[in-house]
Amino acid sequence: MRRLRRTWPVLASLLGATLLAAPVQAQQAAPTDQATRGGYLALAADCMPCHTAPGGQPFAGGRALNTPFGTLTSPNITPDAATGIGRWSADAFYRALHEGIRADGADLYPVMPYTSYTLITREDSDAIFAFLKTLAPVNAPRAPNGLAFPFDIRSTLGFWRELYFRPRSFTPDPTKSAQWNRGAYIGTALGHCGECHTPRNLLGAMDSSRNLRGAVIDGWFAPDIDPKDQRSALAGWTVAQIVEWLKKGGSAGKGTVFGPMAEVVHDSLSRLTDEDLTALATWLANSETPPPPVAVPPESREAATLYTANCAGCHQPLGRGIPGAIPNLAGNPAVQAADPNNVIQAMLNGIPAGGGYGAMPSFAATLDDAQIAAITNYVRTAWTPATGTAATPAMVASLRRADPLAGASTEAARQLCPAIGPFGSQPGLPALPAGAAALMRSANSADLANRADVLLADLRSANPNASDAALIDALMTAYCPAVANDPTYPNEAARRAQLDRFRAAMTTAMVRPPITAIDVTVPMPPDDLARARAAAQAARMPLEAWLARAAREAAATPAR
Repeated sequence: MRRLRRTWPVLASLLGATLLAAPVQAQQAAPTDQATRGGYLALAADCMPCHTAPGGQPFAGGRALNTPFGTLTSPNITPDAATGIGRWSADAFYRALHEGIRADGADLYPVMPYTSYTLITREDSDAIFAFLKTLAPVNAPRAPNGLAFPFDIRSTLGFWRELYFRPRSFTPDPTKSAQWNRGAYIGTALGHCGECHTPRNLLGAMDSSRNLRGAVIDGWFAPDIDPKDQRSALAGWTVAQIVEWLKKGGSAGKGTVFGPMAEVVHDSLSRLTDEDLTALATWLANSETPPPPVAVPPESREAATLYTANCAGCHQPLGRGIPGAIPNLAGNPAVQAADPNNVIQAMLNGIPAGGGYGAMPSFAATLDDAQIAAITNYVRTAWTPATGTAATPAMVASLRRADPLAGASTEAARQLCPAIGPFGSQPGLPALPAGAAALMRSANSADLANRADVLLADLRSANPNASDAALIDALMTAYCPAVANDPTYPNEAARRAQLDRFRAAMTTAMVRPPITAIDVTVPMPPDDLARARAAAQAARMPLEAWLARAAREAAATPAR
């Protein structure tokens, strides 16, 4: 008898060898083309093993699924009206896969891997449902679950869902081929590889930060298969070797499958088409036929003009840079990488000074998406041809939306932000830590002061010689676009009020001693703060120390 996958939530219990010959083709009606395709998709999704009890009718449920929290019994998914899904609609079936909610509105236990099936397209969901409707109905009441308290209370699933699940859709990677994207869809959605190969936390949720990095399941270790990880168990494998391994359960020089994976190969993967196995292997190997070299786009003359106006002053007309001061662009591996993101991100966010090189400013507010894409393609092809993906305005727009620091070029930011301060007026404006704008944007009013302390400490550490005004200017420069582009503020007055709160938090943080026995927060008007700073400089004391001494002296002076 096969072992059960106890990892929670995994709907992947595999059955004994006697079930492999079970008559899964038993039907009550001849399958339509959609249903035939749905049967194939059900194989790819490995549905039958979990929904079939030992010696029972295929898809009629009754299989005991062991989890760290107790035992669940798989449901009957034949079209029986009383005990199966005979009264379900295609909408209800899709909701179960996509949202993890039963036809009666109750939450499904996440032993059903809807956390991966949520990526299945509606078209594929409808096909699987059409296939299930062709099966012979089986009256098979579901045995009660055996979960321990409080996991036996289904309503508690709402808390789990709130913490760990949001319905999603599979989004193809526009920089990859159709074959690679097909493989990614099979591996992440239908095949739900992550359910076994991703580590989980104490409540059984997959750790997305370590996706596909390997996990222990019932004493077996499902290895690291992350296509982006050079330590992956499949690193160095060719696509042909992976296809052979998935189809036959072994590959010359690479060994054979065993344990739970042998059953996955036997029941599911070995039955997929060579085309789909090649796509899956392409994704797992992170290997594709290199795309053709990036061609200089038709607007190269315009791109050259843009480069001359915005970049050549530092990086030189031929992209050679200035040794020890300005990085070269011609022949730079980061510039000529297969993906243009490095260049786009540098133009959107700027680069802080470091390693003897000066800081690069952000061009997010001065160049639009098409201009940044044009310059990106130009510097990647003008002097040394690059092999990889050409930048597009849509690609720039996507990266701009993903980073609040790059939001300064929106119309809302252009209208709101120039009015709040002399941004960039100080020479050597400090570079903001990565993600700082996101940290500020997510802070509520009560937490803003604490986050201001953290941000100021990071800025001061990186820029010890910067003035307080320059530090606040740098933070406000980044924070204002985040506020301007945040739809939760109803109007401009609300946005300005939030900026005022942030400015006050900055001012308070400037004068707050970093470590004291008793923290006392006293907001100071700008004029008083300037006088205190002047007095501290005259006394050759840090501002915090001078304020502390002044407070002690004032406290020691008898009241008149």
